[in-house]
Amino acid sequence: MIIHRIDSSPKMQYVMGVKLSKTNAPWYCTCIIMIERCPAEFVHIVQWTTIAKRNEFMTKRSRTLSILATSAFACVFMWISISMATYPKEPLKPTELNVGKIPVAKHHKKGILRVMSLNVAHGAMNRFGIVPLFRSAKTIKKRLIKNSAILLRENPDIVGLQEADGPSWWSGRFHHVNFLAQHGLFPYAILGIHVKTKSKRYGAALISRLKMHDPASYRFKSVGMFKKGFVISAFKWPGKPKMMFDVVSTHLHPSNVTIQRNQVNEIVEVVRKRKRPVIFLGDFNTTWSDHFAAPLKMLTRKLNLRVYKSWQNKGLYTHKGFRPRRIDWIFVSKRIQFASYRVVKDVVSDHYGIVADLKLLPKNPPTTIKPVKRSVLIVNKQATSTKAPEKRKAATTKTPVAKTPTKRKAPVARTAPAKRTAPAVRVAPAKKPVQKVPTSKPATTKPSTKAS
Repeated sequence: MIIHRIDSSPKMQYVMGVKLSKTNAPWYCTCIIMIERCPAEFVHIVQWTTIAKRNEFMTKRSRTLSILATSAFACVFMWISISMATYPKEPLKPTELNVGKIPVAKHHKKGILRVMSLNVAHGAMNRFGIVPLFRSAKTIKKRLIKNSAILLRENPDIVGLQEADGPSWWSGRFHHVNFLAQHGLFPYAILGIHVKTKSKRYGAALISRLKMHDPASYRFKSVGMFKKGFVISAFKWPGKPKMMFDVVSTHLHPSNVTIQRNQVNEIVEVVRKRKRPVIFLGDFNTTWSDHFAAPLKMLTRKLNLRVYKSWQNKGLYTHKGFRPRRIDWIFVSKRIQFASYRVVKDVVSDHYGIVADLKLLPKNPPTTIKPVKRSVLIVNKQATSTKAPEKRKAATTKTPVAKTPTKRKAPVARTAPAKRTAPAVRVAPAKKPVQKVPTSKPATTKPSTKAS
C-alpha cells in the first residue's frame, strides 16, 4: 500500500498527502486496495504526485474535500483501466484435454441430457463473492478442487461457467477452466475472455464431455464499467447424432436493467442466425418479472423459450448475499422439455449451482390415429355377431378370413303402382229453414183521460 510514515507516532500517517486517523483510516485502506487492483501504470501516476506534510490542525471542510477528491480520482482511473481493457481477436478453439476414463452417464439410456450452470467467482469461496487481493495459487487450487468434486458427483454432460479466469497475475498464473475440466473429467473446454488487462483475464466458459462444434465468443457492445459477454457452441444430442443444438453460457450486467435489455438483444441476434434449438446457462443478475420489458421476459418471448417454474423462488434461489434471490437460470427451446430441476446447495462461491435433466420432444408428434386394416374390421364384425364364446376367440385372430360367395336372390318384378283417384268432393248438407214463431205483445193500457 502507498502509505508514507512522516513521524514516529503511529497516528501521524499520510496517504497521498492526507492525514490518517481512526475515523478515515479504514476508508483509505479500502480505497488503496481498489487502486492496487488497477494496472501498474496507475501506481506510477500515484507515485508522481507530491506527498507533503499537511497542517495538523486541518479543518473539517478541507478534510472532506480531500476525501471526495481522492475517491473521485480513484474511481476515474479504475473506470479507465477497465473500459480500455483489450479484447483478444484470435479465433476461439476448444481445448482438448487428456482426462482419462470418463464416468458412465446412465441417464443417456433414457435419452436425457444433463446440464449445469455455476458461477465460480474467480475461485473465491465466500458468501459475498469478495475476491482477496493477495492469494496464492495453492489456495485457489484447493477451492477449485472442491468445485470439481461437485461436478464429479452431479455428473453433468455440459457445464456453463461464469467469472472463470485464464492465466494472469490475479488468478495465480494458471488456467482455472482447464484445471476444473481436468479434475472434473471433462475432455473439452472453451473460455471466452471478456476482460483482459495486465493483471486480469476472465469471462464465461463451457466445459463438456460431448464434442464441441462451431464455438464462438462474444463481448457485449454495451458501455459500462463491468464488461460481460457470452460463449456459444453446438453439440450433438446423445443417441441422436443428427440432432444439433446450441448451448450458451452468459453473464449479464450486475445492476443496470437498460444495459441488460441491450445485452439480451445482442444474444437474440446471434442465436437467430444459427437456427438451432438452444439451451441457456448463466448468471443473469436479475429475477423474473412478468413485465413486458423485463430482460428475462424479453429473452423468453423473442426466442420462444421454456423456463422451469418462473414464479417460484422458495427452494430455488441461487444467490445468498444480503437476501436470497434467484438470478441464475436455465432456459430451453420448446423442442426440449425439463425432466428435473434442482439447486445444488454446496457453498463453492456466492452462487449456488443449478442442475437440469432435459428430454428431447419428437419433432412432429403424431396427431391422427393410424387407419386399421379392413380385414381386421371384418373379423371383429364376425366375432361380435357370433354368440358362442369359443367361436368369438377363434374369430378374433388377426388372420384375414376368406369371404364365402352367397347366392343372390332373383329380383322380384315390381308392379306399377295403382293410379290414384281424385278425392271425392264433399258437399255441405243443406241448411234447414228456421221457422219463426210469432210472439204476442203484451196489451198496454192507456191511461183514461175522463174526469171522475
